[in-house]
Amino acid sequence: MKDSPYRAILGSAFESLHPHVQRAHLAPLSAHGTMTVDRGTHPLTPLLAQLLKLPGAGAGQPVELSVHAAKSGDLVWTRQIGFARLETRQISRGRRLVETNGVGSVAFDLIAEDGSLRYRQVSMRCAGLPLPGAVAPRVEASVSPTDSGWEVTVIVTWRGHLMCRYTGSMRQT
Repeated sequence: MKDSPYRAILGSAFESLHPHVQRAHLAPLSAHGTMTVDRGTHPLTPLLAQLLKLPGAGAGQPVELSVHAAKSGDLVWTRQIGFARLETRQISRGRRLVETNGVGSVAFDLIAEDGSLRYRQVSMRCAGLPLPGAVAPRVEASVSPTDSGWEVTVIVTWRGHLMCRYTGSMRQT
């Protein structure tokens, strides 16, 4: 798919990604795997996790992933981690990936490094308004190749406190 937001943002660096990592970022995709989810202990963790639709804690949770291209050019990502379902849309805006979920959005810089892909958050918005860094949750993620697929790590923090971390292996179905 040559109009993938990942190809548009990374340009020739997309080709430097391991083939499994490339495949993880192209539609159509159906994949499955398992994740271990850890939650932080801050008193606001349950509330923020619910607002952000983060998965519940637990080891070895089954994961189903579906990615398809919408007519608008967005990639629609549907993830089921354990009992938590999250659907987001991803699109390129300039040299950034913007992922939206309801009224919220996160903009990322994408970094291709040693065949892996890192997501570095640069901003977050709610209802179109920028959230100051002092109050916005932070999302960092990476996708690295494995022998049969890819390893995913996502870490969500708020004001230096862990809200949620999930990590695990995925492979194309």
